[in-house]
Amino acid sequence: MHGEVIDPRESGEWDADVLRHADSTIFHSRAWAEVLCRTYGHKPHYLRLTQNAQLRALLPLMGVESWATGRRGVCTPFSDFCAPLTFGDCNPDFVVRRHVEDLAGSHNWEHVEVRGKLAPTNTSALADRHESGAQAWAPPERSKRFFAHEIDLAVVGRRGDAAASSSARRAVAKAKRSGLAVTFCDTPQALSQFWELHVRTRRRHGLPPQPFAFFKNIHEHVIRRSWGFIGLAFRGRDTLAAAIFLHFGKNSLYKFGASDERLQELRANNLLMSEAIRYLAAQGFTALHLGRTDLHHSGLRRFKLSLGAAEDVVSYSHYAYRGRVGAGGAQPSGKAVGKLFRLLPPVANRLAGRLIYPHLH
Repeated sequence: MHGEVIDPRESGEWDADVLRHADSTIFHSRAWAEVLCRTYGHKPHYLRLTQNAQLRALLPLMGVESWATGRRGVCTPFSDFCAPLTFGDCNPDFVVRRHVEDLAGSHNWEHVEVRGKLAPTNTSALADRHESGAQAWAPPERSKRFFAHEIDLAVVGRRGDAAASSSARRAVAKAKRSGLAVTFCDTPQALSQFWELHVRTRRRHGLPPQPFAFFKNIHEHVIRRSWGFIGLAFRGRDTLAAAIFLHFGKNSLYKFGASDERLQELRANNLLMSEAIRYLAAQGFTALHLGRTDLHHSGLRRFKLSLGAAEDVVSYSHYAYRGRVGAGGAQPSGKAVGKLFRLLPPVANRLAGRLIYPHLH
């Protein structure tokens, strides 16, 4: 099997190849690579594997280099899931082990993280290739697990909101009675409205927001190219909830959500999601991924299930060099850290985000 390292920003064929796979998402695309490179300066090392002139696998991999959290390869930073796209009987776990190894060694990466399901493979043959053990891979540690939720939009097209729970339908009805409405747009003004709520929401959750440049690049390189939109739920001149949806091919993704906690009883989030699901189904998309959910976030899990989503578990596979295990780059967490970010004034919280996120993934 022949492997080629590609910068998708300079390849006219990458997106076309990605779209050949039914499980492709915006995270596999050239546009997402552009966002990451322009915002954080990450280096793309995307792998295209062929055999007998036939495409066998695609693996988008970003090099993240930080003095604070180390050097690693990630497929891909700030994605919910981005497993290798394989064709035919190609084993994705084998793809990572066989073809990422030399790449990781040449860039001195401590580990590689792949976000998505990988089939198990017999590694004895690979171990034999490295009898010295100097560059041998340790078995993958599925170090992180999340719930994943997906809505079948074809069902929505046939049955409307019948798959949603009765409580979700009541919440939507309440929002409508309260005079709320929803709009979908791609304007800079809509992005600013989302950002204002996003900063409030992250602070409420005890987390700094990603820098505005990140969302500005998403707007410029994804949304303005018709690969996404911003949804706003409003009443009068007040925006009560906002969300960013991204799509590629027939798959759509709910990526970011934010709301005004002072008016949560009006159920703006429920109305926004309900209208977005209907809108995407009408546009011909086949699936809406609702992103990942931490296993302990029971409230968010219930909300996504109430929308009629099917539930699965996604694992992040962590391939480490023996003796060089590293897990840097996790989101800031912990009660003390959360309390600090909730106490910081908004301007300090935004500054913290600009300083911290270049070191994370």
